[in-house]
Amino acid sequence: MKKVLILPLLVILLLEANAQNIISGKVLDYITEEPIASVNITLIDSNQGTSSNTTGEFEIIIERIPCTLEFTHIGYENHIIKISKYDLDPLNIMLIPKVNKLTEISITSKKEDKVLSPGNSFSILSFEINKEKLFWLEYAGSFKNKIISCQDLLTEKTVSISLDTIKHIQYLEESCDENLYLITRDFAYPLVVENGQIKLGNRISSVTYENYIKPCVLRTESDLIYLRSSYNGLQKNYLRYNLKATSLTNFKTISEEQEIAQLKNDISLIKQSETATNITSNSSTRNKIIRDLQKKGDFLEMIYYKPEFENFLFTSNKKLILLNHVQGRIEIFKNYDLINFKNLTYIKDKNWLRNIVLDKKDEKIYTCFKSQNGINIHQINIDDGDTSFVDHLQIEISLFDKIRIHEDFIYYLKKSKDNFTKLILIKRPINL
Repeated sequence: MKKVLILPLLVILLLEANAQNIISGKVLDYITEEPIASVNITLIDSNQGTSSNTTGEFEIIIERIPCTLEFTHIGYENHIIKISKYDLDPLNIMLIPKVNKLTEISITSKKEDKVLSPGNSFSILSFEINKEKLFWLEYAGSFKNKIISCQDLLTEKTVSISLDTIKHIQYLEESCDENLYLITRDFAYPLVVENGQIKLGNRISSVTYENYIKPCVLRTESDLIYLRSSYNGLQKNYLRYNLKATSLTNFKTISEEQEIAQLKNDISLIKQSETATNITSNSSTRNKIIRDLQKKGDFLEMIYYKPEFENFLFTSNKKLILLNHVQGRIEIFKNYDLINFKNLTYIKDKNWLRNIVLDKKDEKIYTCFKSQNGINIHQINIDDGDTSFVDHLQIEISLFDKIRIHEDFIYYLKKSKDNFTKLILIKRPINL
Protein backbone atom coordinates (compact mmCIF):
# COMPACT_ATOMS: atom_id res chain seq x y z
CA MET A 1 0.00 0.00 0.00
CA LYS A 2 2.84 2.38 0.75
CA LYS A 3 4.33 1.94 -2.78
CA VAL A 4 0.97 2.73 -4.35
CA LEU A 5 0.83 5.99 -2.38
CA ILE A 6 4.44 6.99 -3.10
CA LEU A 7 4.24 6.56 -6.88
CA PRO A 8 1.59 9.28 -7.54
CA LEU A 9 3.52 11.66 -5.29
CA LEU A 10 6.69 11.15 -7.32
CA VAL A 11 4.76 11.72 -10.55
CA ILE A 12 3.36 15.01 -9.22
CA LEU A 13 6.81 16.20 -8.17
CA LEU A 14 8.24 15.35 -11.59
CA LEU A 15 5.41 17.20 -13.36
CA GLU A 16 5.94 20.28 -11.20
CA ALA A 17 9.68 20.19 -11.86
CA ASN A 18 9.09 20.11 -15.61
CA ALA A 19 6.13 22.54 -15.60
CA GLN A 20 6.24 25.30 -18.22
CA ASN A 21 4.59 28.68 -17.78
CA ILE A 22 3.56 30.72 -20.82
CA ILE A 23 3.95 34.46 -20.23
CA SER A 24 2.09 36.55 -22.81
CA GLY A 25 1.39 40.22 -23.32
CA LYS A 26 1.54 43.26 -25.56
CA VAL A 27 4.21 45.94 -26.03
CA LEU A 28 2.97 49.53 -26.51
CA ASP A 29 4.44 52.98 -27.09
CA TYR A 30 4.25 54.91 -23.77
CA ILE A 31 3.15 58.13 -25.48
CA THR A 32 0.93 57.03 -28.36
CA GLU A 33 -0.10 53.66 -26.87
CA GLU A 34 0.32 52.16 -30.35
CA PRO A 35 1.65 48.54 -30.57
CA ILE A 36 5.38 48.09 -31.22
CA ALA A 37 6.58 45.29 -33.51
CA SER A 38 9.99 43.53 -33.43
CA VAL A 39 10.69 44.15 -29.75
CA ASN A 40 13.25 41.66 -28.42
CA ILE A 41 12.10 39.89 -25.25
CA THR A 42 14.89 38.06 -23.41
CA LEU A 43 14.86 35.89 -20.30
CA ILE A 44 17.84 37.22 -18.35
CA ASP A 45 20.56 34.67 -17.46
CA SER A 46 19.39 32.27 -20.16
CA ASN A 47 19.38 31.74 -23.92
CA GLN A 48 15.60 31.99 -24.15
CA GLY A 49 13.95 34.80 -26.06
CA THR A 50 11.29 35.89 -28.51
CA SER A 51 10.02 39.05 -30.22
CA SER A 52 6.72 40.91 -30.56
CA ASN A 53 4.64 40.52 -33.71
CA THR A 54 3.12 43.24 -35.90
CA THR A 55 0.40 43.92 -33.32
CA GLY A 56 2.89 44.12 -30.45
CA GLU A 57 1.87 40.76 -28.97
CA PHE A 58 4.30 38.12 -27.65
CA GLU A 59 4.53 34.78 -25.83
CA ILE A 60 7.50 33.26 -24.03
CA ILE A 61 7.80 29.93 -22.20
CA ILE A 62 9.28 30.18 -18.70
CA GLU A 63 10.33 27.07 -16.81
CA ARG A 64 10.87 28.68 -13.44
CA ILE A 65 9.33 31.63 -11.64
CA PRO A 66 10.49 34.09 -10.28
CA CYS A 67 12.35 35.34 -13.36
CA THR A 68 13.36 38.59 -15.08
CA LEU A 69 12.49 39.68 -18.63
CA GLU A 70 14.22 42.43 -20.62
CA PHE A 71 12.54 44.28 -23.51
CA THR A 72 14.79 46.00 -26.05
CA HIS A 73 14.18 47.95 -29.28
CA ILE A 74 16.42 50.31 -31.24
CA GLY A 75 13.98 53.23 -30.93
CA TYR A 76 13.09 52.77 -27.26
CA GLU A 77 14.65 52.70 -23.83
CA ASN A 78 15.34 49.22 -22.43
CA HIS A 79 12.72 47.94 -20.00
CA ILE A 80 13.22 45.23 -17.34
CA ILE A 81 10.39 43.55 -15.46
CA LYS A 82 10.57 41.01 -12.63
CA ILE A 83 7.91 38.30 -12.54
CA SER A 84 7.49 36.92 -9.01
CA LYS A 85 4.43 34.73 -9.56
CA TYR A 86 2.56 33.17 -12.43
CA ASP A 87 -0.42 35.18 -13.59
CA LEU A 88 -2.83 34.20 -16.37
CA ASP A 89 -3.52 37.86 -17.24
CA PRO A 90 -1.47 39.20 -20.22
CA LEU A 91 1.18 41.82 -19.49
CA ASN A 92 0.97 45.40 -20.80
CA ILE A 93 4.53 46.64 -21.39
CA MET A 94 4.96 50.39 -22.06
CA LEU A 95 8.25 51.38 -23.73
CA ILE A 96 9.51 54.96 -23.54
CA PRO A 97 10.74 56.41 -26.88
CA LYS A 98 14.36 57.53 -26.99
CA VAL A 99 15.04 61.26 -27.28
CA ASN A 100 15.96 61.06 -30.97
CA LYS A 101 12.57 59.48 -31.75
CA LEU A 102 10.68 62.15 -29.81
CA THR A 103 12.51 64.84 -31.78
CA GLU A 104 11.65 63.12 -35.03
CA ILE A 105 7.97 62.96 -34.09
CA SER A 106 7.79 66.66 -33.28
CA ILE A 107 9.56 67.64 -36.52
CA THR A 108 7.59 65.44 -38.90
CA SER A 109 4.17 65.98 -37.26
CA LYS A 110 1.58 67.09 -39.81
CA LYS A 111 -0.55 68.77 -37.15
CA GLU A 112 -0.28 72.55 -36.98
CA ASP A 113 -0.61 74.36 -33.66
CA LYS A 114 -2.19 77.77 -34.15
CA VAL A 115 -1.78 80.46 -31.49
CA LEU A 116 -5.11 82.25 -31.11
CA SER A 117 -4.30 84.74 -28.37
CA PRO A 118 -2.39 87.79 -29.67
CA GLY A 119 0.72 89.55 -28.39
CA ASN A 120 2.99 88.79 -25.45
CA SER A 121 1.67 91.18 -22.79
CA PHE A 122 -1.24 88.97 -21.72
CA SER A 123 -2.06 85.71 -20.01
CA ILE A 124 -5.18 83.65 -20.68
CA LEU A 125 -7.18 83.04 -17.51
CA SER A 126 -10.20 81.18 -18.90
CA PHE A 127 -11.87 80.28 -22.20
CA GLU A 128 -15.04 78.60 -23.45
CA ILE A 129 -16.67 77.68 -26.76
CA ASN A 130 -20.24 78.91 -27.06
CA LYS A 131 -22.54 78.83 -30.11
CA GLU A 132 -19.78 78.61 -32.75
CA LYS A 133 -17.81 81.32 -30.98
CA LEU A 134 -14.62 81.10 -28.94
CA PHE A 135 -14.46 83.42 -25.92
CA TRP A 136 -11.35 83.96 -23.83
CA LEU A 137 -10.65 86.01 -20.73
CA GLU A 138 -7.17 87.48 -20.59
CA TYR A 139 -5.11 89.58 -18.25
CA ALA A 140 -3.87 92.47 -20.35
CA GLY A 141 -0.82 93.46 -18.27
CA SER A 142 0.46 94.82 -14.98
CA PHE A 143 -1.20 98.24 -15.36
CA LYS A 144 -4.29 97.13 -17.28
CA ASN A 145 -7.41 95.26 -16.33
CA LYS A 146 -8.82 92.13 -17.88
CA ILE A 147 -10.47 91.93 -21.29
CA ILE A 148 -12.76 89.44 -23.03
CA SER A 149 -12.18 88.53 -26.66
CA CYS A 150 -14.48 86.58 -28.98
CA GLN A 151 -13.56 84.88 -32.24
CA ASP A 152 -16.20 83.66 -34.67
CA LEU A 153 -15.07 80.12 -35.51
CA LEU A 154 -16.55 80.35 -39.02
CA THR A 155 -15.20 83.76 -40.12
CA GLU A 156 -12.26 84.00 -37.64
CA LYS A 157 -13.25 87.63 -36.97
CA THR A 158 -12.27 88.72 -33.45
CA VAL A 159 -13.74 91.44 -31.21
CA SER A 160 -12.86 92.47 -27.64
CA ILE A 161 -14.27 94.37 -24.69
CA SER A 162 -12.50 95.95 -21.71
CA LEU A 163 -13.60 95.00 -18.17
CA ASP A 164 -12.08 97.96 -16.34
CA THR A 165 -15.19 98.56 -14.23
CA ILE A 166 -15.76 94.91 -13.22
CA LYS A 167 -14.12 93.81 -9.97
CA HIS A 168 -13.00 90.42 -8.64
CA ILE A 169 -13.18 88.66 -12.03
CA GLN A 170 -12.67 84.88 -11.89
CA TYR A 171 -13.57 82.84 -15.01
CA LEU A 172 -15.99 82.11 -17.88
CA GLU A 173 -18.66 79.42 -17.58
CA GLU A 174 -21.42 78.04 -19.82
CA SER A 175 -24.84 77.14 -18.40
CA CYS A 176 -27.02 74.17 -19.39
CA ASP A 177 -29.08 76.36 -21.75
CA GLU A 178 -25.83 77.35 -23.55
CA ASN A 179 -25.72 80.88 -22.18
CA LEU A 180 -22.22 82.09 -21.34
CA TYR A 181 -21.44 83.92 -18.08
CA LEU A 182 -18.57 85.98 -16.75
CA ILE A 183 -18.17 84.84 -13.14
CA THR A 184 -16.89 87.22 -10.46
CA ARG A 185 -16.70 86.85 -6.70
CA ASP A 186 -20.06 88.53 -6.14
CA PHE A 187 -21.93 88.40 -9.47
CA ALA A 188 -22.45 86.55 -12.75
CA TYR A 189 -22.80 88.54 -16.00
CA PRO A 190 -24.41 86.96 -19.11
CA LEU A 191 -22.38 87.53 -22.29
CA VAL A 192 -23.85 88.13 -25.75
CA VAL A 193 -22.50 89.26 -29.12
CA GLU A 194 -24.71 91.76 -30.92
CA ASN A 195 -23.87 93.78 -34.04
CA GLY A 196 -20.26 92.68 -33.86
CA GLN A 197 -19.83 93.77 -30.23
CA ILE A 198 -19.54 91.88 -26.94
CA LYS A 199 -22.09 93.03 -24.38
CA LEU A 200 -22.59 92.24 -20.70
CA GLY A 201 -26.17 91.61 -19.60
CA ASN A 202 -27.72 92.49 -16.27
CA ARG A 203 -25.70 91.09 -13.41
CA ILE A 204 -27.01 88.22 -11.28
CA SER A 205 -26.00 87.72 -7.67
CA SER A 206 -23.61 84.85 -7.02
CA VAL A 207 -26.16 83.31 -4.63
CA THR A 208 -28.82 83.21 -7.36
CA TYR A 209 -26.35 81.83 -9.88
CA GLU A 210 -25.03 79.09 -7.55
CA ASN A 211 -28.51 78.01 -6.40
CA TYR A 212 -30.59 78.23 -9.57
CA ILE A 213 -28.43 78.41 -12.71
CA LYS A 214 -25.29 76.37 -12.04
CA PRO A 215 -27.12 73.24 -10.72
CA CYS A 216 -28.74 72.78 -14.15
CA VAL A 217 -26.40 70.30 -15.87
CA LEU A 218 -28.34 69.50 -19.04
CA ARG A 219 -31.18 70.79 -21.21
CA THR A 220 -33.15 68.60 -23.60
CA GLU A 221 -36.02 69.55 -25.90
CA SER A 222 -38.59 69.13 -23.12
CA ASP A 223 -36.66 69.12 -19.83
CA LEU A 224 -34.07 70.72 -17.63
CA ILE A 225 -32.01 68.33 -15.52
CA TYR A 226 -30.68 69.64 -12.21
CA LEU A 227 -28.01 68.11 -10.02
CA ARG A 228 -28.58 68.44 -6.28
CA SER A 229 -25.99 67.05 -3.88
CA SER A 230 -26.35 66.06 -0.24
CA TYR A 231 -24.18 64.49 2.45
CA ASN A 232 -21.20 66.58 1.38
CA GLY A 233 -21.57 65.44 -2.24
CA LEU A 234 -21.68 61.73 -1.44
CA GLN A 235 -25.26 61.52 -2.72
CA LYS A 236 -26.19 62.87 -6.15
CA ASN A 237 -29.83 63.48 -7.08
CA TYR A 238 -30.62 64.18 -10.74
CA LEU A 239 -33.95 66.03 -10.96
CA ARG A 240 -36.00 66.30 -14.15
CA TYR A 241 -37.94 69.53 -14.58
CA ASN A 242 -40.49 69.22 -17.39
CA LEU A 243 -40.84 72.60 -19.11
CA LYS A 244 -44.36 71.96 -20.39
CA ALA A 245 -45.89 70.42 -17.25
CA THR A 246 -43.70 72.53 -14.90
CA SER A 247 -43.24 69.41 -12.78
CA LEU A 248 -40.13 68.29 -10.89
CA THR A 249 -39.35 64.57 -10.45
CA ASN A 250 -36.32 62.61 -9.30
CA PHE A 251 -34.71 60.95 -12.30
CA LYS A 252 -31.63 59.25 -10.82
CA THR A 253 -29.96 58.93 -7.40
CA ILE A 254 -26.36 57.82 -6.94
CA SER A 255 -25.26 57.26 -3.34
CA GLU A 256 -22.02 56.19 -1.70
CA GLU A 257 -23.83 54.43 1.13
CA GLN A 258 -20.83 53.28 3.18
CA GLU A 259 -19.25 56.73 3.23
CA ILE A 260 -22.59 58.36 4.05
CA ALA A 261 -23.03 56.03 7.04
CA GLN A 262 -19.56 56.95 8.30
CA LEU A 263 -20.27 60.66 7.75
CA LYS A 264 -23.44 60.43 9.84
CA ASN A 265 -21.37 59.02 12.71
CA ASP A 266 -19.02 62.01 12.54
CA ILE A 267 -21.62 64.74 11.97
CA SER A 268 -21.70 65.73 15.64
CA LEU A 269 -17.91 66.13 15.71
CA ILE A 270 -17.98 68.25 12.55
CA LYS A 271 -20.77 70.48 13.92
CA GLN A 272 -18.92 70.84 17.20
CA SER A 273 -15.76 71.93 15.38
CA GLU A 274 -17.71 74.57 13.44
CA THR A 275 -19.16 76.19 16.57
CA ALA A 276 -16.11 75.97 18.83
CA THR A 277 -14.16 79.25 19.01
CA ASN A 278 -11.05 80.52 20.74
CA ILE A 279 -11.76 83.13 23.37
CA THR A 280 -9.30 85.20 25.34
CA SER A 281 -10.58 83.89 28.67
CA ASN A 282 -9.65 80.34 27.70
CA SER A 283 -6.35 78.88 28.77
CA SER A 284 -3.76 78.13 26.08
CA THR A 285 -4.35 74.43 26.68
CA ARG A 286 -8.09 74.83 26.11
CA ASN A 287 -7.55 76.83 22.92
CA LYS A 288 -5.15 74.19 21.61
CA ILE A 289 -7.85 71.55 22.14
CA ILE A 290 -10.30 73.74 20.20
CA ARG A 291 -7.83 74.27 17.32
CA ASP A 292 -7.15 70.54 17.11
CA LEU A 293 -10.89 69.91 17.02
CA GLN A 294 -11.34 72.45 14.23
CA LYS A 295 -8.53 70.88 12.19
CA LYS A 296 -10.06 67.43 12.56
CA GLY A 297 -13.51 68.71 11.64
CA ASP A 298 -12.16 70.55 8.58
CA PHE A 299 -10.27 67.43 7.47
CA LEU A 300 -13.37 65.23 7.73
CA GLU A 301 -15.60 67.72 5.91
CA MET A 302 -13.23 69.15 3.30
CA ILE A 303 -11.04 66.15 2.45
CA TYR A 304 -12.11 62.82 3.91
CA TYR A 305 -15.85 62.87 3.20
CA LYS A 306 -15.66 63.98 -0.41
CA PRO A 307 -16.80 61.94 -3.44
CA GLU A 308 -13.89 60.16 -5.12
CA PHE A 309 -15.38 60.57 -8.61
CA GLU A 310 -17.73 63.02 -10.29
CA ASN A 311 -20.27 61.87 -12.88
CA PHE A 312 -21.09 63.33 -16.30
CA LEU A 313 -24.43 63.57 -18.11
CA PHE A 314 -24.93 64.35 -21.81
CA THR A 315 -27.03 63.43 -24.84
CA SER A 316 -26.07 61.51 -27.98
CA ASN A 317 -28.43 60.51 -30.81
CA LYS A 318 -31.38 61.69 -28.68
CA LYS A 319 -30.41 59.28 -25.91
CA LEU A 320 -29.40 60.29 -22.41
CA ILE A 321 -25.92 59.06 -21.46
CA LEU A 322 -24.68 59.00 -17.86
CA LEU A 323 -21.02 58.32 -17.10
CA ASN A 324 -21.67 56.89 -13.65
CA HIS A 325 -18.13 56.94 -12.29
CA VAL A 326 -19.23 56.11 -8.74
CA GLN A 327 -20.64 52.73 -9.81
CA GLY A 328 -18.11 52.34 -12.61
CA ARG A 329 -20.43 52.06 -15.58
CA ILE A 330 -21.84 53.93 -18.56
CA GLU A 331 -25.64 54.05 -18.53
CA ILE A 332 -27.85 54.69 -21.58
CA PHE A 333 -31.43 55.96 -21.12
CA LYS A 334 -34.31 56.37 -23.53
CA ASN A 335 -37.36 58.31 -22.32
CA TYR A 336 -35.62 58.24 -18.90
CA ASP A 337 -35.69 54.43 -18.79
CA LEU A 338 -32.38 52.57 -18.48
CA ILE A 339 -32.01 50.49 -21.66
CA ASN A 340 -28.36 49.44 -21.46
CA PHE A 341 -25.19 49.79 -19.43
CA LYS A 342 -21.54 48.76 -19.76
CA ASN A 343 -18.61 48.80 -17.34
CA LEU A 344 -16.18 51.69 -17.64
CA THR A 345 -12.56 50.60 -18.01
CA TYR A 346 -10.68 53.90 -17.72
CA ILE A 347 -11.60 54.64 -14.09
CA LYS A 348 -9.23 51.86 -12.98
CA ASP A 349 -6.25 53.47 -14.73
CA LYS A 350 -4.03 55.24 -12.19
CA ASN A 351 -3.10 57.82 -14.86
CA TRP A 352 -6.70 58.87 -15.47
CA LEU A 353 -7.09 62.59 -14.78
CA ARG A 354 -10.80 62.32 -13.90
CA ASN A 355 -12.04 64.85 -16.44
CA ILE A 356 -14.55 64.60 -19.26
CA VAL A 357 -14.46 66.72 -22.43
CA LEU A 358 -17.61 66.85 -24.57
CA ASP A 359 -17.66 67.94 -28.19
CA LYS A 360 -21.22 69.26 -28.17
CA LYS A 361 -21.33 69.78 -31.93
CA ASP A 362 -20.29 66.23 -32.87
CA GLU A 363 -21.59 64.59 -29.65
CA LYS A 364 -18.25 62.88 -29.07
CA ILE A 365 -16.87 62.35 -25.58
CA TYR A 366 -13.22 62.38 -24.47
CA THR A 367 -11.12 61.99 -21.34
CA CYS A 368 -7.47 62.57 -20.45
CA PHE A 369 -4.58 60.56 -18.99
CA LYS A 370 -1.24 61.85 -17.74
CA SER A 371 1.82 60.67 -19.64
CA GLN A 372 5.56 61.04 -19.22
CA ASN A 373 5.74 64.43 -20.94
CA GLY A 374 2.18 65.71 -21.15
CA ILE A 375 -1.38 64.53 -21.58
CA ASN A 376 -2.88 61.71 -23.66
CA ILE A 377 -6.39 62.29 -24.98
CA HIS A 378 -8.68 59.29 -25.45
CA GLN A 379 -12.11 59.08 -27.02
CA ILE A 380 -14.69 57.13 -25.00
CA ASN A 381 -16.74 54.54 -26.85
CA ILE A 382 -20.26 54.84 -25.44
CA ASP A 383 -21.17 51.40 -26.80
CA ASP A 384 -18.71 49.43 -24.69
CA GLY A 385 -17.16 51.84 -22.14
CA ASP A 386 -13.62 51.45 -23.53
CA THR A 387 -11.35 54.26 -24.71
CA SER A 388 -9.03 54.69 -27.68
CA PHE A 389 -6.01 57.01 -27.97
CA VAL A 390 -6.50 59.97 -30.33
CA ASP A 391 -3.85 62.58 -29.51
CA HIS A 392 -1.01 63.69 -27.25
CA LEU A 393 -0.38 67.21 -25.92
CA GLN A 394 2.99 68.26 -24.54
CA ILE A 395 1.61 70.59 -21.87
CA GLU A 396 1.61 70.92 -18.09
CA ILE A 397 -0.46 68.24 -16.33
CA SER A 398 -2.10 70.96 -14.23
CA LEU A 399 -3.80 72.34 -17.37
CA PHE A 400 -5.74 69.16 -18.17
CA ASP A 401 -9.09 70.62 -17.06
CA LYS A 402 -8.69 73.55 -19.49
CA ILE A 403 -8.92 71.38 -22.63
CA ARG A 404 -11.91 71.87 -24.94
CA ILE A 405 -12.79 70.00 -28.17
CA HIS A 406 -15.07 71.30 -30.92
CA GLU A 407 -15.63 69.78 -34.37
CA ASP A 408 -12.43 67.73 -34.23
CA PHE A 409 -10.26 70.65 -33.10
CA ILE A 410 -8.55 70.79 -29.71
CA TYR A 411 -8.34 74.09 -27.84
CA TYR A 412 -5.95 74.23 -24.90
CA LEU A 413 -3.58 76.41 -22.88
CA LYS A 414 0.18 76.11 -22.69
CA LYS A 415 3.01 78.16 -21.27
CA SER A 416 4.52 80.79 -23.52
CA LYS A 417 8.09 80.10 -24.64
CA ASP A 418 8.93 83.77 -24.12
CA ASN A 419 7.49 83.94 -20.60
CA PHE A 420 6.67 80.80 -18.62
CA THR A 421 4.41 82.75 -16.25
CA LYS A 422 1.94 83.47 -19.08
CA LEU A 423 -0.50 81.10 -20.76
CA ILE A 424 -1.35 81.19 -24.46
CA LEU A 425 -4.39 79.75 -26.24
CA ILE A 426 -3.73 77.08 -28.88
CA LYS A 427 -5.91 75.46 -31.55
CA ARG A 428 -4.94 72.27 -33.39
CA PRO A 429 -6.71 69.55 -35.41
CA ILE A 430 -7.27 66.40 -33.40
CA ASN A 431 -5.53 63.25 -34.59
CA LEU A 432 -8.49 61.00 -35.49
